[in-house]
Amino acid sequence: MIVPPRRGSSASILILACLLPLALGCSHTGGASDSKASLEGIGSILVIGFRPVILPDEQPGVVRNPLTDEIRYAEPVPQDVADKLTYRLLDHLTRSGGYHFISPRDARSQSPTVDSPLRIRGDFNHYLRIGESLSANAFLAGYIWRWKERRGAEFAVEFPASVDFDLYLVRLDDKTIVWEYEYDKTQQSLAENFLDLRTFLRAKGTWLSASELAELGLEQLVEALPKKSD
Repeated sequence: MIVPPRRGSSASILILACLLPLALGCSHTGGASDSKASLEGIGSILVIGFRPVILPDEQPGVVRNPLTDEIRYAEPVPQDVADKLTYRLLDHLTRSGGYHFISPRDARSQSPTVDSPLRIRGDFNHYLRIGESLSANAFLAGYIWRWKERRGAEFAVEFPASVDFDLYLVRLDDKTIVWEYEYDKTQQSLAENFLDLRTFLRAKGTWLSASELAELGLEQLVEALPKKSD
């Protein structure tokens, strides 16, 4: 079934904007752990970035998260999607300030197999070694569990975009995950989910692509990352 265009005047969008703070308080499009105190002593962070849990030539299924041991369902995601999302993350982090961020390129210089799916089981210890070799205090790494592109156009879709990715901040000293964030989002029309005004306003009444939806998630993720001054 084709979902029709969403139309609205500037006045209606203005009214919706006034309700945004209330909506955000009830929205469940993402979540972060509350661990500001545990970030003490972290100044330099190696950005490993994102990796697909399952590649396109594999079947979807239940997979163990290499960093948390949590059992989750994953779908195939192309490696180039993860690469692009990683560098968009680095761009957002660099502009946000607060820490010294070490580029994923530096991680690859220490280990060219950092993106290899064959290493996914040993990611935790592998990333610890890379972080130590680059004198980082912590590393940021995560996974893309779902990446479904919008089927249709900006103003009418058969299926909306849907993405699910997470990110973990791991302190090297005690090998502890001190902060984590998950963004699990399938775009809905305002009629379907009135509380998700943030996505509606950002999309300006259109249906976003998977990359645009993920970009919104990155912004929320970086906003949620505690700063050194917090």
